[in-house]
Amino acid sequence: ITDALVKGNFYASTGPEILEIAYEDGKVYVKTSDADRIAYNCGRRHGTIRYAEEGSSINEAVFEVKPESKYFIITVTDAKGYKAYSNAYFFDEIENG
Repeated sequence: ITDALVKGNFYASTGPEILEIAYEDGKVYVKTSDADRIAYNCGRRHGTIRYAEEGSSINEAVFEVKPESKYFIITVTDAKGYKAYSNAYFFDEIENG
């Protein structure tokens, strides 16, 4: 557990699951358990939310990365309002690591 925490390989959840997060070609790809919405936050006033259509759920989303973005965090909310939060991912570490 300590090793995962040090490496940043964890997330917090009260129910939903974040199954995959990938960064490729200027986009962040996210796969989750059934969700009402998937939010991408990359700093003040820079965020995007993908919503499920009424009466259904979503399991994936794609977000365009703005050139000025330094990091991102994913938040997944299910139909009951339970949430999962990724840790912060910093683009300079992703691109250079």
